[in-house]
Amino acid sequence: MPVPILYHIFKQPLPYLPTLALQEFIHAFQLRRSCRLDTSPADVDKPPNITTYQDVLLLLEHRPVYTAGRRQNEDALCDEKTRLEKYGADWVATQRGGETTYHGPGQIVGYPLFDLERMGVRILTRFPKRIPYSRALTDTTS
Repeated sequence: MPVPILYHIFKQPLPYLPTLALQEFIHAFQLRRSCRLDTSPADVDKPPNITTYQDVLLLLEHRPVYTAGRRQNEDALCDEKTRLEKYGADWVATQRGGETTYHGPGQIVGYPLFDLERMGVRILTRFPKRIPYSRALTDTTS
């Protein structure tokens, strides 16, 4: 039987850092409730108890903010932060992928805090070798 997904829609634009802290809090709670923390090696492969926690979807808008991801080097981060703060913009370094991204009012952001394994979604631990774009085009058109 599928577990219902809890969701919350925030009506006002929210600052980035408190919403990040909320996501981290919910995720830590879910991990504790799933018994995936502090488990013995024999219990690691057992599926989580699906009745102990629910998946959560947060839907919200952020107050204007630029976030920087892990793809940028330290020099680029420093330059970008200085440039954006000079204009009065909020700027936050994050652990997500990507580069500098703007978030603000009018953009609905969804943060799914889902247990993909419980949903039957296969988690890839190896990624296929990247094929050059020009070769991929050739392979699909011939």
